[in-house]
Amino acid sequence: MRSQGSASFVKAIEQAFATRTDPLDLVCEEGGTPDQLRFVADVTQYCRRTLFVAQSKIAQSVAPDIEEAWRAAGPYLANSFGCFEMAGLSHFLRSGQVAGEMPLRAARRLLDAALLHRLAAFGGSHTVATIRAAAIRDLIAISSVAQTAWLEQVVPFEMALDQDPAKVYPRMDAESKEAYRGCVEKLAAQLSVMEGEVVACALRLAQRADRSPFDHVGYYLFADGAKILRMAFGRTNTVNANWRDWTAIAGYEVLQACLTCFAVAVIALGVRATADEVAITYLCLVGVICADSLKTSVELLLGRISSARPSLAIDFVGDGLPESDAVLIAVPMHLVDVVQWNRALETARWNLAQANDTNVALVFLTDFPDSTRPGDTLTERDLLVHALASIRDFSLSLAGRPVPVHLLHRDREFVTAESCWMGKERKRGKLELLNRLIVHGENGFSGGASDGAHSICRSAKYILCLDEDARLTRNALQRMAGFLAHPLNWPRVEDGRICGGYGLAVPRTMTDEASLSTWRWPRFSVGPSVSARGKYGASRNFMYDWFAQAPFSGKGMYVPASFETLCAGRIPNGIVLSHDTIEAAWLRPGYVDKALVTDAYPASFRSFIERQDRWIRGDLQNAAILLRRLFTPSVRPPILTYFTVINQLHAWVSNAAVFAVFALMIAFDLLSTWYVAAFLAMMLGGYQRLLLNAYRDKALPGARKMRIYVPYFFRIHFAQLLRLGIAPIYALLLVRAALLTGWRLATRRKLLQWRSAAMADADRGHNGLLVALAGPASVLAAAVLLVKLHDGAEHAAIGVLALWTLCAWSNKILTRSA
Repeated sequence: MRSQGSASFVKAIEQAFATRTDPLDLVCEEGGTPDQLRFVADVTQYCRRTLFVAQSKIAQSVAPDIEEAWRAAGPYLANSFGCFEMAGLSHFLRSGQVAGEMPLRAARRLLDAALLHRLAAFGGSHTVATIRAAAIRDLIAISSVAQTAWLEQVVPFEMALDQDPAKVYPRMDAESKEAYRGCVEKLAAQLSVMEGEVVACALRLAQRADRSPFDHVGYYLFADGAKILRMAFGRTNTVNANWRDWTAIAGYEVLQACLTCFAVAVIALGVRATADEVAITYLCLVGVICADSLKTSVELLLGRISSARPSLAIDFVGDGLPESDAVLIAVPMHLVDVVQWNRALETARWNLAQANDTNVALVFLTDFPDSTRPGDTLTERDLLVHALASIRDFSLSLAGRPVPVHLLHRDREFVTAESCWMGKERKRGKLELLNRLIVHGENGFSGGASDGAHSICRSAKYILCLDEDARLTRNALQRMAGFLAHPLNWPRVEDGRICGGYGLAVPRTMTDEASLSTWRWPRFSVGPSVSARGKYGASRNFMYDWFAQAPFSGKGMYVPASFETLCAGRIPNGIVLSHDTIEAAWLRPGYVDKALVTDAYPASFRSFIERQDRWIRGDLQNAAILLRRLFTPSVRPPILTYFTVINQLHAWVSNAAVFAVFALMIAFDLLSTWYVAAFLAMMLGGYQRLLLNAYRDKALPGARKMRIYVPYFFRIHFAQLLRLGIAPIYALLLVRAALLTGWRLATRRKLLQWRSAAMADADRGHNGLLVALAGPASVLAAAVLLVKLHDGAEHAAIGVLALWTLCAWSNKILTRSA
């Protein structure tokens, strides 16, 4: 949200650039935010550098008249003298965003075109000062009109792209068009030809095709058709697509291994470790922690050599969704109590308001929690009646408009392996029933439905799966639908596998700050959070940029027909607890950079542990499934799925390694320097982010830096202390999950047992799993603490043990709920 001083801030920035004075002084006086300060500093530095280059170009020029001299310096000079601010910065600040709305390449091209246009108008009959002043006036006028429209007029090959035979390019959003222009420029540079020649060749190839996506000009710029375009210019392709995933994974793992070995070697020298068993065990555990902490560094380094992968999309934001691209929001959930249902219905109202489209509907896919008895209880039947009545009341309030909210309920059935009555295959089972209803017309929801639910579901083309507490932001749904509607993102299937395109659109997911009210120190214990009411720009995703496949956490949009075709018979029944990873293996998720979905955080630490237990057991079961299918090519998932599961398991092992390494030091009475080295290994990721932000903010005044980074420095250390404090719980949780999963896989029983966050929150008087883990950990830590106090152990060991004795009260310490 913009502050009340925004107008004065913009005015101060414009005045600073217009008078060619240092704008940072005025920005600080107006109380600019850190992001605004960082952006203004970058712009100022860039203007000074380009001004120097422009003056050098003019001084070295041997052109006969001033027009040619200024034309040679145009690409440099156009970004100085305040021109960049007039067309770019004012737009960012007035729209409430600092960066991301308009690419730097587009701003440069716009400014260059304006300056050269003025040069052509004046010719060589005016002085430098006159031309410069006129160019600035032009740019002031340009900043008041639509910049994308002006940009499309000055790009010479824009009209050629508009002649796309598939009629897709004119319907695309501005970001996708800019990605096309950038791709044309890149290909032209690689092939040593003009941009117009690249576009003309792509158009000829598209006109020869008779079906989509081959008749789209973009197919020969981005997708596999780029090979054909290169061959048309006599160039060959040196990259083998079959080895692309292997080389990407190898590059990631090799870089991570090198950084980890370097960090472990430095720690070994610092503590003067010897070649005994204790030191070797210590360094191995520290290496596990370092590898997890250095993921940020690995992603940063690889991200600098890989460009941002564009999220190509049809523009559904301006005109809304057409009737042929209707979206159904599916919310699978257990019906637990009235409070939970009313909260879920309120979230549904929010999501429909954010979607703001008549071709969007929402359906709750409900069933009751597991039961040892057949049939529904009286309380459960009353709850279902209340849910259907609340939906009818909501429809009556719409005054004749189409009803956007519906409910489909399924009955429980007895599952022998689980020894209870439950909804078959839990969330995945309900989504499969919905897919069959849409694709084949088969109704598997026998427990009841709201009026018109079946017909509304049958008319949907896309399904957006959300949790009951997930909230959409403005235009997120339209952007995901536009992503799937783009021809280059349509899944291209060969031998039952996706060889191109995407079967799933994944949004950016962050924690909703409104759900953190019960946590005492959310910024320390939970991490960054956002408000669903805010406005956010694009954001890069490392997995999508480097591996061309985004991670999937259960929230995303897909085509039901593609889901049925690609996943049918490939996901075993009765064994998959975390189905997101297995589904992503076959659907190949793509990342939608400007779509944001906020997810509610567990209301208590008790609920958080319940969720972690479910995720750990789900990852372990997925690892067993993938290992069993490794040597069966017909059902073996892509290699990236194995990489994803290994990374997820490494995160759990890293948390357990924190407990193991400190327990090792306590058991063998190691010196305090070893404790400091292990804690620094935990802090590597935080220090890396701190140094990176400090480097980006190097132009800020010293006092401003202190106000920003001193609290941040304290925050990252406090967060790692909290991680160390609950390390025994994580270690016991991992050991319990591993033993329990191994036993259940051997017996094939109770593999789908779990408790949802709503069930854990509703059962407030029972701490359950948390007490079973934290109680013994606290008692054991207290006993060892007494022994170490008697023996006079290191102060670091005493502090760590004292911290671990508080595990039993972790729920009361971290959250306000009992």
